This record gives sequence, structure tokens and C-alpha cells, in this order.
Amino acid sequence: MLCTFSKDLSAACVPCDDWRITTVESVARLEKTRVNVKWARNLQVRFTLPDASTETHDSVIRALLMLDPDATIRTSRATFEGLEDFTAQFKVRVGQ
Repeated sequence: MLCTFSKDLSAACVPCDDWRITTVESVARLEKTRVNVKWARNLQVRFTLPDASTETHDSVIRALLMLDPDATIRTSRATFEGLEDFTAQFKVRVGQ
């Protein structure tokens, strides 16, 4: 998964080495899933959720987009251009 944040969120984060990694790890921890961060640079972070279900992936994506509604998240199956796009695609996928 690749998350491209629309802005620097370091001010919203406790002082840390890398706000991108800390943000993704915090969201994964809240969802009680393991995360493997591959790399982080500029406003991007690439990571995997190795043992996560589809529902957990959706929850992590939604949580990241709640923090930054204009972020773009690319997965192997879809690209979400912000929270609005994710919500629209999610409704179609689950038939709501």
C-alpha cells in the first residue's frame, strides 16, 4: 500500500523520528494489526498489513483518510483519491 499525504502532519504528532511511519504504525496499532513499513520519503509511505483482513485494510485506509482527507492511497486493487472517493468506492463495493 502507498499513502501519499497531502500535507506534513508532523505538528499533529508527538515528537518522533518520522511522522509518516509513526502515523501509519499508530493507526495499525489501533486496528490491532501488524504493519511493515517499507520506506518513507517526502509525503509518501509504503507499507503492508501482512495479516490483516479486508475489513482491517478498509479500517486502516479510512483512519488514515480521516487524519488527512486529501491523501491518496494506492493498493494493489484500487486507488483512493481522498476520503470522499474512498467512501464512494466503499459503498459500491459493499452494496450500500
